Amino acid sequence: MPPAPTPIGATLKPSPGTGRTAARAFDIAATIFFWITVVAVLIHLLLLLHPLTQPGAPDTALWTEFTVFWAAAKLALAGQPLAAFDSQTLFAVSELHAVGSNLYIWLYPASFQVALMPLGALSFPLAFSAFIAVSAIAYALAMRSPASVLPGLWRLMLASPTVVLACVFLGQTSTLWTAGLVAGLWAMRGGNAAAAGLAFALLTMKPQLGLLIPVALIAARQWAVIGWATGFTLLITGAATAVTGIEYWALFLDAVGEMNGRVADGSVKNHLMSTFYGFERALGLEHGVAIVPQFVLTAGLIVIIGWVWSRRDLGNDLKCATLCAAIPLATHYALYYEMTLQLAAAMFLIRDGFGQRMAEKAWLIVIWAGPAPVFLDFDRLSMAVYTPPILLVTLAICLVRVRRDLSAVGSDSPAASPCPARS
Repeated sequence: MPPAPTPIGATLKPSPGTGRTAARAFDIAATIFFWITVVAVLIHLLLLLHPLTQPGAPDTALWTEFTVFWAAAKLALAGQPLAAFDSQTLFAVSELHAVGSNLYIWLYPASFQVALMPLGALSFPLAFSAFIAVSAIAYALAMRSPASVLPGLWRLMLASPTVVLACVFLGQTSTLWTAGLVAGLWAMRGGNAAAAGLAFALLTMKPQLGLLIPVALIAARQWAVIGWATGFTLLITGAATAVTGIEYWALFLDAVGEMNGRVADGSVKNHLMSTFYGFERALGLEHGVAIVPQFVLTAGLIVIIGWVWSRRDLGNDLKCATLCAAIPLATHYALYYEMTLQLAAAMFLIRDGFGQRMAEKAWLIVIWAGPAPVFLDFDRLSMAVYTPPILLVTLAICLVRVRRDLSAVGSDSPAASPCPARS
């Protein structure tokens, strides 16, 4: 039998006396700091995005990832979805001349372009606002139920200004992807295989992050979820291909190959990566040398996730935390925006009882701050050097807790039951 979990409400209660006062002071100080940071980040982003409200936007607007999304949506709406793979065409359609056309790269499956099509009918400011609203609402709804048992301070952590707000207001897909992952895990926990399958199928919009998900599902013997996810993926992909044409996929694979070439020769911004490969490149290693340890790490993570998710004597929250922490480390190409997955890992860790000791609280603040120190000094600090150690330490924390739980159980037998609830 697995060890009886301590109720979450109890695990985070301060101890009597001096400990209670110190914990209360910590919570108040952290809450004040959180809101000061939120306001500061919002003011900064609003100043950057102010040109969007001016006549002629987005001609003078800040370049964001969404600029590419909007241009691709306009092309699809005009019946030219394949033209999105041409950087010069994307550049011309976007009407934005603040940056060169080299930043206009379309690397998404057909389903994502088709999903964006309604936004192509809107002006850039309206389309961008709609995308921001959908991303924020999806993230909030996905986190609402699993975070409902967390104390208020730790719920605030899930809205990290330098991670979530930056992703939302800069037009990144990371909040949407993280929302889909958490929604799928939570639906699976509740036994809703169809909802979980749909959520996981939607994650194919960013396939490079999804390597470990089928590993976890197979190890946990979640055959119904796998069936629903496969069916929804085929349905979504088939419907999108009917709009874009089968030729889309050949161009998509060519674009992925071209991007891999750019990553290898360093012509893309490798210093913005949050992967072990990016960490190695930031230290000066060439592609041929750096890619080997990344492949070894990826293979190791496949084994680890398969083993962790096959256990019946581990709580569901710890399994989910381990998966969220491992996902960005399993790919060689992921930028700092994917730190949203660390927030999800932190949420599940807190549900598992992490955060009682001062050192644990301090590490949760490190996760919450994310790449904030790099934002303060881009000239001296590198995302590729600063953020990967955070991912590795968080994963190590998960594995230490896995070992602790298994030692308490004193059992080495694999699971027959897929995903027992911890709390």
